[in-house]
Amino acid sequence: YINGKEGVIPGTAAEPGKVPNSREEDESTALDLGKALQYLGKLERRITQDPEFEQVFGPLLKSRNPLHILQCLSKTIFSSRVTPGAGPVAPIFIFFHLAKLFLPMILESESFAIFKRWVEEFILQMVLPRVSQIGGW
Repeated sequence: YINGKEGVIPGTAAEPGKVPNSREEDESTALDLGKALQYLGKLERRITQDPEFEQVFGPLLKSRNPLHILQCLSKTIFSSRVTPGAGPVAPIFIFFHLAKLFLPMILESESFAIFKRWVEEFILQMVLPRVSQIGGW
């Protein structure tokens, strides 16, 4: 997770720059992670600033039991297709986005250890099998 405010050590995997893919091809075929991160940031801003998103998720984020809401939403997105036509990676992306959104409210009502334990279990039981199902990263 990179929020753009924290420093990154040059040359590390977290540095948003040109990184060769797993085949160690030359720089002309390298991935431009900086552009990818900028695009994902732009996508996140579009989603969270959308009035319909605020109307739907605003009350859920303010619920008395945000961890339970996140658990229910997460199970639902992995047990059925959320959006017709969405690719198999969509539930993974949505899960991590929802976890990030709900985390501040969860920490007001639960300890981080409880949240962390649930996330670890959910990733092992739901996310990793999905990643394996689509052939890995």
